[in-house]
Amino acid sequence: RALGAPNNFAYTKVFDLSGQSLTIGPHTTLSYWIYPLSHHASPAVRGNNSTCVAVDLIFTDGTSLRDTGVTDQNGHRLHPVDQCGHLRPDAWNHVTASLDRLAGKTIRRIDVGYDQPRGRGGYRGYIDDLAIRG
Repeated sequence: RALGAPNNFAYTKVFDLSGQSLTIGPHTTLSYWIYPLSHHASPAVRGNNSTCVAVDLIFTDGTSLRDTGVTDQNGHRLHPVDQCGHLRPDAWNHVTASLDRLAGKTIRRIDVGYDQPRGRGGYRGYIDDLAIRG
């Protein structure tokens, strides 16, 4: 639930890959399906809050996917703030991105992030078929 703060975000660890070695190659892609709920589907949701979500990768060098400028197939940065309003509520949205410019980085963790400065109210949704290929 977002409380309207200037820096309103939540990042949740989904997968810890620190015991594995998953290194980005020159042809690696990230893809996933996301289903952001609207206030019609969940009374706890307010506005477009649920569309302000993205999968994030945390690398062993301390950097994160959200801050690299990598974009999805529609040209939107893979930062939750930049996904706001671009995902269709109450529908499965396919998100895919080439990670080729990050070749050589090793993934330590996979997070799901919500980020909407000054956002208020709840956000809900589902993510499925997360894949890192290449």
